[in-house]
Amino acid sequence: MIFKTLIQLGITVGLLYWVFRMVDISQVIGAVTQMRISFLLLSIPVLFINWHSRVQRWRVAAAKFDILIDWPAAIKSYLAGMTGAAVTPGRIGEYLRIFYLNDPRRPSMAAALTIERLSGGGPLLVAGAAAVLIYGEIAPIIALLMAIGGTLQIVLLHWKVGWLVIMIRRLPQKWQKNINKSHWLEYISRLSPADIFEITLQSMIQYLTFLLLFTLTVMGLVQVPFFPTLIVLTIVFAIKTFAAFSLGELGVREVAAIYFLGTLGVADEAAVAASLLVWLYDVMLLAVGGIPFLLKFKWNAEPLKNQI
Repeated sequence: MIFKTLIQLGITVGLLYWVFRMVDISQVIGAVTQMRISFLLLSIPVLFINWHSRVQRWRVAAAKFDILIDWPAAIKSYLAGMTGAAVTPGRIGEYLRIFYLNDPRRPSMAAALTIERLSGGGPLLVAGAAAVLIYGEIAPIIALLMAIGGTLQIVLLHWKVGWLVIMIRRLPQKWQKNINKSHWLEYISRLSPADIFEITLQSMIQYLTFLLLFTLTVMGLVQVPFFPTLIVLTIVFAIKTFAAFSLGELGVREVAAIYFLGTLGVADEAAVAASLLVWLYDVMLLAVGGIPFLLKFKWNAEPLKNQI
């Protein structure tokens, strides 16, 4: 894990170095300071809906395992997890929210969090495939592969979980352990498709509000049409989600934004400014908000640790 983190840190630094070699930092800052206030005001309610859907997804997923988390505890644990997510590869630091709650049913909570993280992948891939087809400047084979991958994930995770279990059980034992570390497969097998869809619904709300937030941010910086911007940002979102080779998706999102927004005539500086603003909304504000709660982590975890 340390080696992997160092590699991802290197990729992050390399990509950001390349990005900021391409753009004028003063113009990036200038684009942010000149953002149109009307679009900033429109973004605020969208941002809060996005945050609400994240915390609600956590509560819904945990409730499927008879773990009821009230809103104050859910918000505190989610923010603490985002502080860890901001500095770990693949946002695995999110699992800190499990320990913050100091509940002995940690395997169930780990399974709930794993399902929560996986729940929106299929729909996002399918949406990304549709966006690629509409965009029309990428080989159709990419859209086909995304559609196949998204459909398979929807079928195996949302409908025929038993098929997924059978497939994994045919793999070598070592691979099975790596895939199923928190025994989430055993737990997810207990859920009905309706249960998983309820979790996925919150993921879909989160993704839609994220895309709307990203689109409004770009439109606040430059004059671009709404629908084409939404389409290219759907592709950017899919890339930064499934090609998260860096820490906190930094670098990957900026490079993708420069390329795809560039096809709409958006300057590199404005694309980078929009991407960094969304990173601020999506990760850093939550991560900073979680610091006070994360500082209490050891104190909260200690009684359970002693009992074990």
